[in-house]
Amino acid sequence: MPFVTQSLACPSKIPGLPPESELGEIFMQCLPDSPGPGRNDSPGVLLDVCRVWSEIASSTPSLWSTLHSGRAHFTRFEGRHAAQFDKLSAAWLSRARNRPISLFVDGPLHQLLSSLQQYANRVKHLDLRVPNKDLQQMKKIAFPSLIKLKITLAEPDEYSSPTEVDYVELLRAALCVAECEFVGQKSWADSVPAPQPRPLTHRHLQHLRLGSSHHNWGTHNPSILQYVTLPALQSLFISDFDDLRVNTLEEFFARSGSSPPLQSLHMVARNPAFVGLENGVRRLAYMTDLTLEFRHDIRNLNFLEMLTDPLCLPSLRSLTVTGGWIDFLEYRTVVRTFATRRLHSFRIIQVDPPYLAPDILAALRQLVDEGMHIWIGTPDVNAVNLV
Repeated sequence: MPFVTQSLACPSKIPGLPPESELGEIFMQCLPDSPGPGRNDSPGVLLDVCRVWSEIASSTPSLWSTLHSGRAHFTRFEGRHAAQFDKLSAAWLSRARNRPISLFVDGPLHQLLSSLQQYANRVKHLDLRVPNKDLQQMKKIAFPSLIKLKITLAEPDEYSSPTEVDYVELLRAALCVAECEFVGQKSWADSVPAPQPRPLTHRHLQHLRLGSSHHNWGTHNPSILQYVTLPALQSLFISDFDDLRVNTLEEFFARSGSSPPLQSLHMVARNPAFVGLENGVRRLAYMTDLTLEFRHDIRNLNFLEMLTDPLCLPSLRSLTVTGGWIDFLEYRTVVRTFATRRLHSFRIIQVDPPYLAPDILAALRQLVDEGMHIWIGTPDVNAVNLV
């Protein structure tokens, strides 16, 4: 009986269990994909097993360096329990000690705002899905160590739509961020004059996504490119390209350097034309991958003819065009373009398999024989290979 009592008091000494020095590593293997506040899941449940396990778990900072706060957590602690949730989150993050913190929040930010402010200097990865109004609170917090930032506006609100100032100031508060994504609902207040943000030069941002490819999502933030200079940018995604002024892209790349290191550019447009595209991308000497995505049918492919100029995108290796339906006559533009300009890969992805006239099909297959990868058709059917 004394042996049983002693074993229950300290489970780590039950014969066959590993020594205490190894339990911390074992606890790490027990973490769920999205560890969140609460005492029913790891690592929180480890605090209630016994004194020894609680001490080991509390003194293992890597167990607490990632925190996921989902809508279920916020619902459980809403109303008069909101302060308790913030206190619980602060205790969680304090156990991470000096470790960099990854924080994922899906819900109202005000319920853990004080915790976020307290540990902002150690946040390395921040992923927020928050109501529009919470974006205002974010601008008051500096994140000197932040490397990766994603903000999705979850609840459209006609009276609290974000402006360019909101997004630019978020970047200004995180001057070390290297990867950033802003996804937001389209503003209903476009006609209301908004203050212009102060220009910002961000020297560390390498990857920027503005918006989403999803048809139900719009974005009010491509125009922040008018106010930022990004000399280190390597990849850029722009949703709703149509909303940009004609010269915005050209001016943005001109400010960011005579030869910015941009290697990948993905742009989405509602209308089947990229006005100002050629002047905007001409100076991109290092770009290897270009994706042009249309949300409607493609009436012409004339923009491809810019590639017949050897000085336009001289390093381009891969070009992808996606859309609805494409007039079969436009494939003659493809043949004309690539008769003088060879790429490693060219793809046109559309809704239905296209009709390719015999002479066009023969010309495309000749390019394939010469080493060019060509895919024209649906995601599953390549018309170039059809017999």
